Amino acid sequence: MGRVFFIFCMVFSYVGFGIPVEKPAISGAEFRVKQYPDAPIGQFSRSETTIRAHNFLFSNRGWQYGTWAKDAGRVKNLPNILLGLKYYELPVQESLDYEFLSDGEVLAVAHVIPPLDVSKELEKLGFERVKEIAPFKLITDLDRDAVGVFKKRVKAGESFKSPKPWILLAGLNPPEVERSGETLYNGIVIPRKWPPRYEDPNGEFYPDGYRVMPVPYLEKKPKLIEISIGRQLFVDDFLIAKGDFEREYHLLVPCEGNPVLTPQNALEMGKCSPFSSKVKSVPPAAAPVSGGLWWNPDKGVYEVWYNAGWHGTMGYAYSKDLKNWMRPNLGLYDEPNQIMPDKMFIDSGAVFFDRNEPEPAKLYKNFNRGGLGHNRGMLWTSPDGVTFDYDSRVLAGISGDRSTVNYNPFRKKWIFSLRWNSINGRHRAYVEADDFIKGSRWAPDEPVYWLNVDKNDLPDPQIGVKPSLYDVDTIAYESIMLGFVMVWLGPENDVCLRNGHPKYTEIKFAYSRDGFHFSRGNYAAAIKSQKREGAWDRGYVQPVNGGLVVDGDKLYIFYVGVKGDGKSLNKKNLTGEEICSSTGMHAYASMGRMQMRRDGFASLNSKPDKAAEILTEPVKFAGSFLFANIEAPDGALYAEVLDMQGRVIEPFSFANCIPAKGDSTAAMITWKGAKDIGRLAHAPVRFRFKMENGKFYSFWVSVSENGRSDGYVGAGGPKYPMGVDTVGSN
Repeated sequence: MGRVFFIFCMVFSYVGFGIPVEKPAISGAEFRVKQYPDAPIGQFSRSETTIRAHNFLFSNRGWQYGTWAKDAGRVKNLPNILLGLKYYELPVQESLDYEFLSDGEVLAVAHVIPPLDVSKELEKLGFERVKEIAPFKLITDLDRDAVGVFKKRVKAGESFKSPKPWILLAGLNPPEVERSGETLYNGIVIPRKWPPRYEDPNGEFYPDGYRVMPVPYLEKKPKLIEISIGRQLFVDDFLIAKGDFEREYHLLVPCEGNPVLTPQNALEMGKCSPFSSKVKSVPPAAAPVSGGLWWNPDKGVYEVWYNAGWHGTMGYAYSKDLKNWMRPNLGLYDEPNQIMPDKMFIDSGAVFFDRNEPEPAKLYKNFNRGGLGHNRGMLWTSPDGVTFDYDSRVLAGISGDRSTVNYNPFRKKWIFSLRWNSINGRHRAYVEADDFIKGSRWAPDEPVYWLNVDKNDLPDPQIGVKPSLYDVDTIAYESIMLGFVMVWLGPENDVCLRNGHPKYTEIKFAYSRDGFHFSRGNYAAAIKSQKREGAWDRGYVQPVNGGLVVDGDKLYIFYVGVKGDGKSLNKKNLTGEEICSSTGMHAYASMGRMQMRRDGFASLNSKPDKAAEILTEPVKFAGSFLFANIEAPDGALYAEVLDMQGRVIEPFSFANCIPAKGDSTAAMITWKGAKDIGRLAHAPVRFRFKMENGKFYSFWVSVSENGRSDGYVGAGGPKYPMGVDTVGSN
């Protein structure tokens, strides 16, 4: 049977995701396909960025039809009228029903050379040939497969059924979501056009390279900052109007007993290879490359999902103490704790225990950027976190390798953190969605430039390679979104392959109060590659999705490290299969943990022989009891409350203050004549603090004397079943 396909398209003016901006050739129309209402969207482009990520006309056949080099000519010869136009990626083995939802003009691309010529069928449907466009080759190099372009004006409510199988209709004008300015939990108002686009008119991102990302809410703060959710951290100047202090950013300390999860069984030693029959195994690994680590209150354990073998399948383990991880006998596949078929592999991804999901069957959510996804992510849901219906996978929009997904509970948004490329190399693109499954079907121009390394990310002096951004994972902690920025330092793959050691990377902290813009603090590495032969985390250190745990006065942060095995692969023109499966650079990936003081990312310190003074911006709160996190064995923190004219509200003065003293992550501050400040709740006030001989990490106004913060605590835990601090010191 001959192959025939239509592509209905629209175009609109936009600053594209690496896609040239074109003057609209047609008005476009919104329409849907009855059988496939949630089909992925593709987009015509000459951009290498977009094409490398793959667009498909037949759901499993790329219109570039092979490698980039082979098809560069075909891509460059696309008629201008198609550039930027969107289409649905649909199967073509059946006739499909189409319904137009708006008036507009659409294009059809179809075979025009006998015996596959369908011009007459198109004319019967009201299409007119665009004669200025000569036949061109889109799918194959065969003359009979040459296509032409047709045009038709449609009306809302119009519908028809494709006249025969092997016809593909693809839509181009997705409905636009009406947005209003959204006021966030902290008083920040984000604009109607959200997320923002940081691109030049040619669709490239930051053409001057290493520009520091703007943070609008620091440049123009809200008139009144809401502080009712979470401990208020001093990672930036958002809360500070003025002060005399020394800010100190703190680093993590390794925990004893690292690593806590290492490759042990046959699955983790790499027995499952997703590659060709010539490759029988992959390098050993037991490592959540993003992966997922969450507390499950129903099971009473921490759960972790991880790469079992490098580019192997998925393993599952659980723990009660974060040190000893059990591998249960699930009886699903050959290996006891295997939860993914042998021939499906993980490049990166994330598994979530979704505490707020109302449907039990969707309690766990799995995003995997790996095998069988046509270079796209795949999504599933599960009632128990171990049984996923892999035959019913949903394909996400286009992205590069090492893409993942996070959740922003402040805005109740799923955030897809996507690997993308531009003239400045590897960076992250951003897509946000209300629904995990529906939101994953982004169009190629929907992701926006998000994060990159900047001029303050310096090369490793021993390597001398220009750093690049490898990954970003985020998690809600107290009143902020905490970012784990994974920076690649080198060396290049050929050096690592030759020496059998991993790439060297480091993880840096970043901090956000709107979930999109991040400030970077002092740029120091929170977790470094050890670069020592024999070290379990010699290199390739990577963040773990959800891997932040609050336990008493401490924070534990989990990460992946790779040891390597020194086996050399000194060969030119390596295939991706050889790089991933046959070398020592990826061998022996494990999981470990680091620790720090709770809220310990940054502190405001007193100067020698001089107290630190801090005046906050105008704030309002819903609680009654003022708490602070201080490190002052020989000092004290005083507080007073001011009105909007700068006058002290009695009795809440320094003179009446009963200060917080000593070393405490939750010290209450009271006043003579007033134990709490509940009568000031919901009114605009300022706090003025005086830190004598100590370090000041955070403050908050609790609704309870136990010091609960009602902020987010990462992966959750036995005290925090819903991932929120509702218990305080209890």
